[in-house]
Amino acid sequence: MDLRLSTKAEYGLKAMIDIASQGGDKPVQVIDIARRQGIARESLAVLMIDLKRAGLVASVRGPTGGYLLTRDSEHISVRQIIEALEGPIGSAFKQKEPRYGAGAAIHETWRNCLMTLIDTLENTSLDSLAKLSYSSALKANQSKASEDVPEGYVFNI
Repeated sequence: MDLRLSTKAEYGLKAMIDIASQGGDKPVQVIDIARRQGIARESLAVLMIDLKRAGLVASVRGPTGGYLLTRDSEHISVRQIIEALEGPIGSAFKQKEPRYGAGAAIHETWRNCLMTLIDTLENTSLDSLAKLSYSSALKANQSKASEDVPEGYVFNI
């Protein structure tokens, strides 16, 4: 079974990390985020509307306009960002629960794993992602990343 981070969620997280990394009260323009993160501007513009609707960013109009975080990045969780783009995470994990035996044991273990994932997403702040992004960029500049580690976010279970 694969547990995947959608492209929409990945791009939304990248955009939010980019805005948080810019730090300050100057709006960040979509075209600049798209260029830095390697995301199509049109796709990013749609995601930003969803993030604005969820109250995570505010838009500023005008030639120097763009997007700002609505609150400190320490108070925005990864779960909030993903749910703004994909809907409630918990509802995606619902399945018929076996009442007894091996099936019940497997179901309970799987549910516990998923709850741990949800708790981790809830307890990981945008600020911590921005700091991790910055430190990994520094490391990448200092040494070549290992070719043995595949890129992506799929966990085969």
